[in-house]
Amino acid sequence: MSTNVKQTVNFKINGKDASATEDTVIIEAAKQHGIEITNLCYNRKLKPFAACRTCMVDMRTPEGKKELVYSCTQPVAEGIEVFTDTVSSFFSPCRVGNELKLSSSSSFSGL
Repeated sequence: MSTNVKQTVNFKINGKDASATEDTVIIEAAKQHGIEITNLCYNRKLKPFAACRTCMVDMRTPEGKKELVYSCTQPVAEGIEVFTDTVSSFFSPCRVGNELKLSSSSSFSGL
């Protein structure tokens, strides 16, 4: 009987060296290193689906490509850099859109 041994990958989060087993999503890896990432819908017992889109983070690939990714669906990978505290992730289109949804919903409720 063969066993699948998961490899450990090394990456950086907010400039600090970190590691996690492959297939670990960024939001869980961050939590393992004491960093909380804002989210509304993530539950590790459920299949991630990025419905709320509030968990976006900046990610840089080893080749230097910058991306905004959902930390609940993006697995860690060798050599990536993740930034949870950057201006671009805070003002990402998805976060702004969610804030607008929340602010407009209060007008319908009479608040």
